[in-house]
Amino acid sequence: MKKKYIGKTLLIICLLLRGFSANSQQVNTMYFMENVPVRNYLNPAFQPLSDFYFGLPILGYSQFSIGNNSVTLKDIIYKQNNQTIFFFDPAGNKQLFYNLLKPTTIFQTNTNVNLLDFGFRSGNSYWTFSLTQKLDGNIGIPKDFLKLPLFGTPELYNNAFNFDNLSADLSVYTEVALGYSLKSNEKFSIGGKIKFLYGMANISTRNQNLSLNTGVDKWVVSGNGAVNASLPGNLKVGNQIDSLSYAAPSSSDLIKPNGMGAGIDLGISLKPIDNLTVSASLTDLGFITWNHNVNNINYNIDYTYSGVGPINVLNSNFDSNTIPDSIINGFNKSTTLSSTQKAYTTFTSPKLNVGVEYSFLQNKLSLGLLSRTIKHQNNIFEEITGSVNGRPTNWFNMSLSYSVMNGRMSNIGAGLGLRTGFVSWTLAADYIPLYYVSSSNVMIPYNTKGLNFALGINFVFNTHKDSDHDGVVDKLDKCPETPKGVKVDKKGCPLPLDSDGDGIADVLDKCPNTPKGVKVDKNGCPIDSDGDGVPDYLDKCSNTPASVKVDSVGCPIDTDHDGVPDYLDKCADTPKGVKVDKNGCPDNSISTKQESKTTIKKEIKPVVNKQLSSLFQKAFQGIKFESGNDIILASSKNILNQIAGVLKFNPKYLIEIRGFTDNVGKPEANKKLSEKRAQAVKKYFVRKAVEEARIKAVGYGNEFPIADNKTAKGRALNRRVEFIVTYEEISLK
Repeated sequence: MKKKYIGKTLLIICLLLRGFSANSQQVNTMYFMENVPVRNYLNPAFQPLSDFYFGLPILGYSQFSIGNNSVTLKDIIYKQNNQTIFFFDPAGNKQLFYNLLKPTTIFQTNTNVNLLDFGFRSGNSYWTFSLTQKLDGNIGIPKDFLKLPLFGTPELYNNAFNFDNLSADLSVYTEVALGYSLKSNEKFSIGGKIKFLYGMANISTRNQNLSLNTGVDKWVVSGNGAVNASLPGNLKVGNQIDSLSYAAPSSSDLIKPNGMGAGIDLGISLKPIDNLTVSASLTDLGFITWNHNVNNINYNIDYTYSGVGPINVLNSNFDSNTIPDSIINGFNKSTTLSSTQKAYTTFTSPKLNVGVEYSFLQNKLSLGLLSRTIKHQNNIFEEITGSVNGRPTNWFNMSLSYSVMNGRMSNIGAGLGLRTGFVSWTLAADYIPLYYVSSSNVMIPYNTKGLNFALGINFVFNTHKDSDHDGVVDKLDKCPETPKGVKVDKKGCPLPLDSDGDGIADVLDKCPNTPKGVKVDKNGCPIDSDGDGVPDYLDKCSNTPASVKVDSVGCPIDTDHDGVPDYLDKCADTPKGVKVDKNGCPDNSISTKQESKTTIKKEIKPVVNKQLSSLFQKAFQGIKFESGNDIILASSKNILNQIAGVLKFNPKYLIEIRGFTDNVGKPEANKKLSEKRAQAVKKYFVRKAVEEARIKAVGYGNEFPIADNKTAKGRALNRRVEFIVTYEEISLK
């Protein structure tokens, strides 16, 4: 008999209810708490700071929520005229209460309890595994359901109340999740989870045209719909409510799955600029197909109540026990049931999280904004949560939050992440009441629609936090506040300064001003592949044989300018303009008779010792002029005086002064300027008593550059004066 009443009660509830999908909740406050190992439940792209974590069964991560979307205790019981009244009181404002109700008030409860949870790092990857027991329940009450007790039946006939959205849902299932995330660098990470869902129990229903119509003569309840049930145990259904029975399950039935399904989580996190992190995740996208212990119950209900039946209280045989029968006889009831056993599918409620966080003070403080969107059947529920997050150290995190669209200004959220040794403690809640009333020494929340909290105790090992983002974790970082972008050694300290960026620290660099992009040797000097003294980036003849003397651009010297370099020239003093063969000698077609009596002017390269070579090299680099002018700067006159002394000491030396400029300005103007500067040097030597006939001055403008004119350093090298020294000897044959 007891089972019979249980079955009737169960069916009556189900007939009035329409199913909701599982509506798993989350604690938004926990989203920006970096040192919480299980933060990957909210976004699988988030990697824990520890290299390994293990959650204690039940305590590793448990989350519970309960609440509704319409009213608080303050809306039901409140003070008016210094008296505490119930909203149903004649002096209460029933209309105000009714206006607060949503079209459908949803009462929700949700519980997540982990049975096993762990994760570990492998290089830039992180793997997680969790086994979680979940319970999701929802009851939906349409606004019309409360309209009747609040306002009664104001009309004599046809007071209509729509109960289509009177609903409920219950799902119990086990979730097995395998997660993976990849952190390619400090700016980007991506992750996902594959979930297997084992359904334990579900009740879901569908109503059509469920309504109540009242009048002075009768009340009518009518409607039809379906109930889907997949329960452990044995539910038997006939064609009437009286035929419904339910046998309680055995202990073995409780652990057998009644359905199977799958789900997926996806997440991403990136830093488009310094200190700004943008993240997004889609979680709990899944389904369960129920195919064991299934009952699909279709119903059609039509109850008409027209009043209490006749009661003959004057009859000597009157029995008061007949009064209930007289009341029941006032119902004209018609209910039919039919049942099938077909599998059906329910869907979990997916959640979309989009987070934006801006950090300060080396990530010790941040402001976060989280948008959470839940799809619940055909309804979309949006919630915005703002938070302030403190991370003074990697073992202590805290967060204060407020959720804009769920809760009121009297509710705040708070979270604490604490690590003591190898134990991590987590406690977080979204809707913490600020106002309470006391009843029998029990504090009751007064102005809150619900409560949502989570706690966790995990073992963590090898914290991986890198506060200054230099690639060295905090526990190994000897310089934990290195400015962003500075290269560091394996201890996290800045590497020695490399001013020219050639990869050689300044303290070891023997050529500290190497132009950008030039290859250097171990000493930081530009590479000179052919060993001619001119670095490759300036060398226009890069394959000069060893020991061959070259000019300023690395090409072999051709003293007589016959087109054959000296090291190949067998006639090194060919007169200017004479055609030569491949050996640099005059062509054989020249008359030998003419040669016997001709005075030949020989131009012979003098032997210049290392001291004089050094002097000419200094002159090459050190002769300076006023900008855009041919006036020699006083700082250059010391070198010119030394060269003038050499020329006077060697009266057979001839010297050619060649002036060059960079490419700034017009070529014609540059050539004129270079000629003027060469002439200025010539005049200086003449004033120092060097014969004018021994000096030739030529300007080449911006022709023959020896360096890149695109850089300031290159242009400075191109603004130069070169000296070509020869001497003559006249002989007769």
